[in-house]
Amino acid sequence: MMSHIRSWHIAVGLFLVSALVAHFWMLGRIPSTVMSTARVMFAENGAVEHTWNASERVTPETQRIVRPSPDLAYALCLLDVSNGPVEISAPAWDRYGSLSVFNERTDNIFVTSLDSSKDAARRVIVGPKGYVPSPEIALNGEAPPILVIDGEGVALIRRLAPNDALHEAAQSLVDQSVCAPLSAD
Repeated sequence: MMSHIRSWHIAVGLFLVSALVAHFWMLGRIPSTVMSTARVMFAENGAVEHTWNASERVTPETQRIVRPSPDLAYALCLLDVSNGPVEISAPAWDRYGSLSVFNERTDNIFVTSLDSSKDAARRVIVGPKGYVPSPEIALNGEAPPILVIDGEGVALIRRLAPNDALHEAAQSLVDQSVCAPLSAD
C-alpha cells in the first residue's frame, strides 16, 4: 500500500513539474511569436523595414488589428538592428501624440510624448546588444536615448486626429519622421 501511495506522489510530482516547465516555456515563446506574426502581417500589407508606414484612417471596414482607435492616426516602422543601430524620430504635434518602441517580445521599451507643449525626447537610437554610440550622434549638443534590442522590433507613432483634416495633417508629418539605419556610427 505504501509503495502505491509513493508511486502516486511521484506521478503527481512529475506531472506538476512538467506542467510548470511547459507553462514557463510557453510564456517565453508567445510574445516573440506574436511579434514575429505581426511583423509578417505588416510586411504582407506593404510595410517596409526602416521606413515609416502610415496607415489609412481607421474605420470598421479598415480595421486590421483589434480595436484600433478611430481618433488616432498611426504610423509604424519595422526595425531590425542585426546590421547596426537604427535612428527613430518624429516631429511634434499640437495635440496628443506618442512615439513608442516595442522589442521582439512585444515589450514596450520606450515611449515619449510628441505633444508640442511638452519637452520630451523625439529622437531615439535603437541598437543591438553591445552597441556603444559614438559622440557624433548628439544633435545640438543633446544625445538621444539609447535602446538595446535583440534584433527585431516595431516603432509606432500615434497622433490624435479625430477627423479627416487632422488625420491628413498627422499623416503629412510621416514624411518628416525618420526610421533608418544610423549612418553616423
